[in-house]
Amino acid sequence: MRTKHYLATGYMAVALVILSLLSPLSLAVSTSSASSDLWNVNFRSESVFTGSEIADMLNDAYSWILSKGLDLAQPCNGGSYNVTVAPYVGFGSGLTYSNIRYDPSTRKAEFCIDYILLDFTWYDYLALYSREYIYTVAIHTVIHELFHAVQNRYLSYYDPDVYSGNIWIIEGSAVAATYLYSRERGYNIELFIADKLEYLVSKDIDVYFASRLYSVDPVEISLKYGYNRLYVYYYSPFFIWFFERYGFDLFKEILSTYNPSESRDLTGLLTQYYIDIALYGFTYYSENRTVTTYPTPKIIDGDSTSVILEPRSSEYLVFDTGGGRYRVKLYGDAKVFIVDIFRNRVLPADNALYRGDGSQIIVVVSEDKPASVSISLERIYIFEPEKLSLELADLYDVEPRKKLVALEIYNPNDDDVSGYLILQIKSSGGDPIYSAVVNVKVNAGDTYTVVFVIDLDRGSYSAKAFLIRDLQDQRTLSNSLSFRIRT
Repeated sequence: MRTKHYLATGYMAVALVILSLLSPLSLAVSTSSASSDLWNVNFRSESVFTGSEIADMLNDAYSWILSKGLDLAQPCNGGSYNVTVAPYVGFGSGLTYSNIRYDPSTRKAEFCIDYILLDFTWYDYLALYSREYIYTVAIHTVIHELFHAVQNRYLSYYDPDVYSGNIWIIEGSAVAATYLYSRERGYNIELFIADKLEYLVSKDIDVYFASRLYSVDPVEISLKYGYNRLYVYYYSPFFIWFFERYGFDLFKEILSTYNPSESRDLTGLLTQYYIDIALYGFTYYSENRTVTTYPTPKIIDGDSTSVILEPRSSEYLVFDTGGGRYRVKLYGDAKVFIVDIFRNRVLPADNALYRGDGSQIIVVVSEDKPASVSISLERIYIFEPEKLSLELADLYDVEPRKKLVALEIYNPNDDDVSGYLILQIKSSGGDPIYSAVVNVKVNAGDTYTVVFVIDLDRGSYSAKAFLIRDLQDQRTLSNSLSFRIRT
């Protein structure tokens, strides 16, 4: 069975506001074709570019694709790729038109490229923009459409119903590839004109975070809106993150599965991505500067809340507790992570300690099914004036027989507190073998970490730590912390 298959770019633009007049463009007026070994460029209308210029764009984009270990699906005619220059929906738009041969019983499929349409025929505003700008719009379109041909190379199944739910992968990854190509080649990523081109990459990133699309199932978005709305393009931040960290080999494997959106690799990557954007934010380039944006956490007023998630989505929470220490309790099937943004680490969620001053974010993630969770906070310290919280932050081997011990001191008071940290270690026989006294000052509301590296013989040891006001006044400033060390 053969069927027609379209992959359309989101790169289209209509400039409604004009800032200035720039140099006019000459038009290559032709209805003929320009052929090369790889590209057969056909003109059905007047074009801004000549056939050789378009072939140069295609060659450079194709060279970049090959450098990433990728390739295109074969032309259906077995020869050169047919590239048609004709009106579509506006200058800088495009369409990849594929044929699919597949077995309805197994859904196994082979894709070939019938032709690629490029709309480089938008005349009304050509006199208003520089040739450099027009060329940059065009090269973005070329790489976007060729990346659809890449996807056709690795897609191995075709089920119309399943495919419709994967449009976010098709378009989001094509926009991400365009972004990475443009950045590496030095093209203008922003493509700024009077009102900014609505469909371009930096706009996608802004809309993704402003509209909180990370909290919406992209499959449902694809099924509901398809190509009729722009949401499927706005998922490019995930694929930019994916390609920057993992390259393209894993992407090829995901495309080859029956339903890429339900690939365990993809859902696992989404989980890591949701954690990473809470830890580090999402960094991109806009107007020659670096911009970092973060998901917006919901402020929860009170000590408990419930979260219901769509598949492949996330939610971010900060409890408005007014200070203090809490223990997190979970009930439900969603995955929950406590992100400590001060030390760039993820804490185990259930029974994790939470500092209720906004310094930690709770990330709730679902994978391929709807999920829910009830989260409650149990206050674990009632602080007296000048009382500090002392916890064991880290304990691990530095090298054989050497242990690193990190003690974390938290000051919930409105004033700075000074004191002495005492660490005592005894052998299993009860003999003292190590004692340390460290002067510390912890600013109001801050956390202070003291690290010890201790050389110990093999065996089991008991350790105790606490803070006192000063060496003469032995009044305790913290809880007494006891733990065991084994080497």
